[in-house]
Amino acid sequence: MVVIQTSRTGLPWFSWGGFGLLLAIGGLINAARAESVSPEAERFFETKVRPLLVAKCQECHGPDVSEAGLRLDSRGAVLRGTDTGPVVVPGDTAKSRLVAVIQHTDEMGMPPDEKLAGNEIATLEQWISSGLPWTGPGADTTPLPTHAEAMAERIASARATHWALQPPVGHQPPALSERLPADL
Repeated sequence: MVVIQTSRTGLPWFSWGGFGLLLAIGGLINAARAESVSPEAERFFETKVRPLLVAKCQECHGPDVSEAGLRLDSRGAVLRGTDTGPVVVPGDTAKSRLVAVIQHTDEMGMPPDEKLAGNEIATLEQWISSGLPWTGPGADTTPLPTHAEAMAERIASARATHWALQPPVGHQPPALSERLPADL
């Protein structure tokens, strides 16, 4: 809550709560500016990263199939990671498990059939170290809910709306005429 009061000099001043709100708004504006993608980063993503993800990754980690819960078709999905947690730390390849997996230095290596070429690995490393710039479809920066959160939402929605999970409702049977048809 912002409280505007006037001081003895007649000039307005904000309470600490209001000051914190102003700082938070300023931080959001700066974060939005930081999220904007430069033309060079956009060109790099659209010519190198997106084609690589589509060709080598999205068959198993796309909208139709998401093995281990990992989807690589939007920035939010990449930030969410797998069923067990995040796989990428934007700006830090050393803490990004995805790098170890594509280098085949992790207990699992991806893609499983053959290792990516050196220039493809370097492309993904550069993309991660530059903060995961993403343009076009899938550029939403908000991480998708985890699978557990998504399942909890689906269960709550089903409990509220699915016919089989609703309490029984008593209805009066229709009244029968005193004279029944002969074919009953």
